[in-house]
Amino acid sequence: MFPRNRLPAALSCTLVALCFLSSACSSKPKGFITKQQVAAFLDEMDKAARNKDVDTLVANMSEDVQFKVTVEGFGPTQTLTFNRDQYRDYSKQGFGVIEDYDYRRGETVIKVEPDGQSAYVADETFETTTIGGQVTRTVARGTSILKLEEGKLVIVRGEAVARPLKPGENIQPTKF
Repeated sequence: MFPRNRLPAALSCTLVALCFLSSACSSKPKGFITKQQVAAFLDEMDKAARNKDVDTLVANMSEDVQFKVTVEGFGPTQTLTFNRDQYRDYSKQGFGVIEDYDYRRGETVIKVEPDGQSAYVADETFETTTIGGQVTRTVARGTSILKLEEGKLVIVRGEAVARPLKPGENIQPTKF
């Protein structure tokens, strides 16, 4: 894991990058993924992330999910990889030390493959965390792949690059 003095910064970037990758889905796909189902899945993900509901986030990941998160701007660039159990443990640890938390998703592109069995999501997420009285604002740009497993939409893979926002920096949403 991270040295204690690096946990808040790295955690902030990692959580924002990972949160956009998973959540609950209120309606289960019936054999084919639609853009509307993915949008609903992402909306539920946003709700779970804002509520720091790690169990809901993990419940909607494939057993074999793999995440790769590159964290820039907090010293040397770090690349972290997570499987499902590692994500659960790291997120619970992180959410346990956050005093105040704000999460939102920005520009989002959804592409459903022609066979209706997988979807690609590109988005950016913004997060503000307070840990030990220190406020950190981050932005992450990432991609994820969703598939149907036993009739349920789940995250199977995700990659993101996260970085801190500078004081006063205004982010212009990315046009994908």
